Amino acid sequence: MRTKPRARRSYHPVDFAVAVKTSTRLDVVRLSGELDFCSAQELLDTVDSLRPGPSRLVVLDLAQLGFCDAGGISALLRAQRSVNAAGGRLMLHGPSAHVRKILRLTRADEALELL
Repeated sequence: MRTKPRARRSYHPVDFAVAVKTSTRLDVVRLSGELDFCSAQELLDTVDSLRPGPSRLVVLDLAQLGFCDAGGISALLRAQRSVNAAGGRLMLHGPSAHVRKILRLTRADEALELL
């Protein structure tokens, strides 16, 4: 019996957007939509492009983020490590009840700094 090869799934962020505002010592990254495995790399690329340095604060505004899964939590933790390694500081602002619950259940709220 011969089987047909499976079609590859195309994974891409369905509903995710990043907006950045920068100033002298502060970068605000507004996330909206769904932060998951598919959209995580966009967040990491954005944080890396900021080139955070010593005494620089990066704030991830999560107020418009409606969904976050394990891939999203991993991306938040990796972003924090990247910023900290460069001597900066990363903080989360305004997570929704859902995102706050996921942070609490995964205990990521103990590792990530919330405003």
